[in-house]
Amino acid sequence: MNEPTVNDTDWPAPAEPAPYRHVDCRTDPTATEPVQAERVSPSGGWLLAVATATTGVIIALMLLLVLAASRSSAEYTDWLRGAGQLKLEASLGLLGLERFLAGHPGTRAGSLSQHLDQADRYAEAMLLGSKAELAGFPALRDQALRQELDTVRDRLIALRQIARERLSTAAGSQRSLEAEARGTHVFHQFLQQSAKFEGLLRDALRTEKTRFQQKAIALITLALLLTGAVTWLVFRFERQRTRDYLSVRRASREVREQNSALDYLAHFDALTRLPNRTLFFDRTGQVLAHAVRRNQWAVLMFLDLDGFKSINDSLGHPLGDALLEVTAERLRRIMREEDTIARLGGDEFTVLLPYQANRVEAIRSGSTVAEKILTAFREPVTLGANEIQVTGSIGISLYPQDGDSVDELLRTADTAMYHAKTSGRDDYQFYSEEMNTVIRHRVLMEAGLRQALERNELRLYYQPIVNLTTREVVGAEALLRWAHPEHGLLLPHRFLHIAEDTGVMGPIGEWILEQVCQRFFLWKAVCPSWQRISINLGAVQFRRPETTDAILGKVNSCRLGDGTLEVDISESALMTDVDHSRRIIETLRQIGVRIAIDDFGTGYSSIANLKRFDVDTLKIHQSFIADLDDQPTSHPVVTAMIEFAHNLDFETVAEGVETESQRGFLVRHGCERAQGLLFGPPMPADEFTEFLSPQSTQDNPSVDNTPSSVASR
Repeated sequence: MNEPTVNDTDWPAPAEPAPYRHVDCRTDPTATEPVQAERVSPSGGWLLAVATATTGVIIALMLLLVLAASRSSAEYTDWLRGAGQLKLEASLGLLGLERFLAGHPGTRAGSLSQHLDQADRYAEAMLLGSKAELAGFPALRDQALRQELDTVRDRLIALRQIARERLSTAAGSQRSLEAEARGTHVFHQFLQQSAKFEGLLRDALRTEKTRFQQKAIALITLALLLTGAVTWLVFRFERQRTRDYLSVRRASREVREQNSALDYLAHFDALTRLPNRTLFFDRTGQVLAHAVRRNQWAVLMFLDLDGFKSINDSLGHPLGDALLEVTAERLRRIMREEDTIARLGGDEFTVLLPYQANRVEAIRSGSTVAEKILTAFREPVTLGANEIQVTGSIGISLYPQDGDSVDELLRTADTAMYHAKTSGRDDYQFYSEEMNTVIRHRVLMEAGLRQALERNELRLYYQPIVNLTTREVVGAEALLRWAHPEHGLLLPHRFLHIAEDTGVMGPIGEWILEQVCQRFFLWKAVCPSWQRISINLGAVQFRRPETTDAILGKVNSCRLGDGTLEVDISESALMTDVDHSRRIIETLRQIGVRIAIDDFGTGYSSIANLKRFDVDTLKIHQSFIADLDDQPTSHPVVTAMIEFAHNLDFETVAEGVETESQRGFLVRHGCERAQGLLFGPPMPADEFTEFLSPQSTQDNPSVDNTPSSVASR
């Protein structure tokens, strides 16, 4: 990170900031107070009075009905009680008769007469009505019930006569036996008639309850109908009078709500709920105008997430949106209330720090806030089932040093942000004039690279891969070059990162696959020992789902399965997201594509993670091979790499082999294959075809003077 230098003389006394009006466009100042509705006199008031009176009458009727039903239910309950007592007294009387006739001690004929008389009094009380304490009953009004009770009473009278006859007749005589038989028959008839009478009482009670329920339902229904009718009439009267007023009020409210919603959408980002470009420009303009009057400084920061496009492509747009929401929330936690955070679009955010008294304070505030933001960005983020770590790059411009308008400050902050990205990312940079040259060169490179395919400026060079023991060519690695019209032949490190950032790498990758397919079978026919061809995938290209689909299509259309195509993936690209990398490798392996870990030894992968990948080849980086001749300490390192690959059943390929001593060392320690200037430099397709032809002298290939670190890639 670069920070402008400051001197002690640059520290004037901090000025007291004047109040700054923080504009919030989420509220509509025209709708601060709701419109008060005027009171409307009820033209249907008489209807309400009628409805109230009707409801009162219906309630009174329902109360009377409840009282009547309660009284009727109590009468039937009393009659049922009387019928039960009548039957009980008659039964007790006959039981006493039998006990007396059987000679049981303590029984007497008078008790028989008392029970039967009491039973008769119960019957008479129910027929005529009585208020006696013992047998107080209302009189039966139903004629059928009275007739049935008369029948029961007749049987009771017959029982009394039979009982007297048995008492007056000698026990055991013929007349006594006949009276006993007749009494039993009459008693059974008495019980049947009593049961029938009780059944009629219960039926009458149920009928009375049903009648009450029907009346109650009718009254309730009538009340509801009357209330509904009156309410409808009142509503009809009132609706006609207030319709226009309510329509105007509703339309006014809808217009205010729509204006408020449109104003919010016009000034705030729908995803992150942060101010958008329009509101940011407005607030920044106010801050700059205030700074001019008060002779103050301001800080504008331009933020961009590193590698956001690859996350969006590999994990999907929904999870990418979730990451943007998390980023916005982290920025809110860091910023002060008077600061402004905005999302300009995509993964680009801006931060405005007003009220800076002088240049020193502005630099200090910018550095402090930038450090806090970068620290917050480094915290892991859980997106679905994936936990990723995202970094950011920040460019900082100062007002009035780097621009006196919003557009100028944004441009300079954007330039500083790009410089932070090219410097390694996860960093912040203050703007300086020297950055313009770098950015201008990058812009020209981006524009030229977008047209490179159309202008046929891209080239593929092929470097042979040989069997170290037999020196036979067994394959080649396809290496990309750009024949730039002004800068000449450019190697990948000059333009590949630009292609990945701008999204041009997708079409370039498809073009590489097409060229490889066209050449593979030609070279296989020329070279009997030919086995496979290798292509390189960058970190961004490797994580794109479209890349896997393109490889699948070409493998099927060109019949490149069964290990004839090998994909080289750098060690660092695999370690970015281990689980996602494993899934991509499994997909490629299923269609017969070989996987090679490129530049092994330059990343930070652990042995535990490498064991999880189902790969075929381990390519030892050329920096380790180059040290074999001059630095003996490199010998155990390379030996350990070869043994490690063999233990995991990986094939080893040494990159950048230039001398016979290097080749001999690799052969002695079991390295199977190699590539480098000792066997052949990267060559265009036509030259590589001649290189493979039987007439060419392959034992001593021509070697150019390009250093291996450049020529082999």
